[in-house]
Amino acid sequence: MGADQIAFAVAVAFLVWWMAGAQYNRRRVAHVAQLIGRSIRPLGRGAAMRPLGNSAFRVDLEQPAAGLGAFTLVCLLEPRDFPLAWLWMRLRGHRDRLVIKATFDRPPAETLQLQGEEAARRFHLPGLAVVNLQSYEPHLHLTVNLTRTRDLDEAGQIQRTVDLVRRLAGPGGQTPGSTSSFPSPGSGTSPPPRQHP
Repeated sequence: MGADQIAFAVAVAFLVWWMAGAQYNRRRVAHVAQLIGRSIRPLGRGAAMRPLGNSAFRVDLEQPAAGLGAFTLVCLLEPRDFPLAWLWMRLRGHRDRLVIKATFDRPPAETLQLQGEEAARRFHLPGLAVVNLQSYEPHLHLTVNLTRTRDLDEAGQIQRTVDLVRRLAGPGGQTPGSTSSFPSPGSGTSPPPRQHP
């Protein structure tokens, strides 16, 4: 096989990968957005989704619930449509993830910075990678790697993430060091966030 044929085969392989990865991520965006739409309602009203390319989207709450001054969620999917970037991120441990930034009505009484397994154990939330609770805005920064375990699917994981935000922001909420268990994820039926054109 000559150099031209090898180059052509590689180009075809990359094209097929790009098409398959892009199609998968489009379905994945729709699925995750639906799960978020079913879980986010307790945090406020007027959830608006804005696409950020083919592999990401952002959700903002226009009317946050009591305890929250502002809430933003960004969903970042793996770049499955670019094989080299996907492989590089995989090797660094990146997966599909949610990044949440929230401003509370009042600064938290305590501050906290946890990462990795320590964060996941403290808050009983598999996939929780970063928790920054700070006195300045945004008061809360969470990063959650979407994952499935034997006892918890993605819907339950997203619901627990929403519950954690409510606990930390709500009046009389538990302190960051609390080890009490979360309630079982509900089966909300609220519609997914609306998309801006």
